[in-house]
Amino acid sequence: WSWPLAVMAAIPLGLTGALLGHLALGLHINPMSLLGLFTLTGIIVNDSIILVSTYKRLVGEGVAPETAIVDAVCLRLRPVLLTSMTTMAGLFPLMLEQAPIGAMFKPLAAAICFGLLYGTVLVLVVIPVLLSLIIDGKERLAGWRQRLGREVGMSRGLAARPQPARPQPGSPQPARPQPSRGIASSGGSNG
Repeated sequence: WSWPLAVMAAIPLGLTGALLGHLALGLHINPMSLLGLFTLTGIIVNDSIILVSTYKRLVGEGVAPETAIVDAVCLRLRPVLLTSMTTMAGLFPLMLEQAPIGAMFKPLAAAICFGLLYGTVLVLVVIPVLLSLIIDGKERLAGWRQRLGREVGMSRGLAARPQPARPQPGSPQPARPQPSRGIASSGGSNG
């Protein structure tokens, strides 16, 4: 449940950039701005998913988690930057348009351009930090569970009792004693 939180944490980062862009250009929030915010959210989430899935793939291949974070950012840096820069380059002229029909799309372009400018940098910095915090949190939680289990076992006296050894798979099983069949268990009549 923690991986989607890391991905969704990028959404407010992009939205703050879009709102700062509106403030810098003196634009009001309107329906076109909201459309730009929705589009921006999709792009930012996509960048985050790419980063997190690359991290998970590297960890699945046996790379240490800390190294996998750095490697994931290095591997996905170019695709994330190219996606963001080409989108901003395409919308930048629309953001500067002064004609009445072009001015209608100015808030949409401003939301996407400024949001991507701010959000892409933060995705490449904040998401790896969140991944690191998630890893540390899982390790700490596992340690707490282990300590709690030991403490609960000691308080119940379970730690003092020797545990029977479990046989290894493939090793011969010890013979179990067969129950003796006495008169009471023979099932015969009492005559």
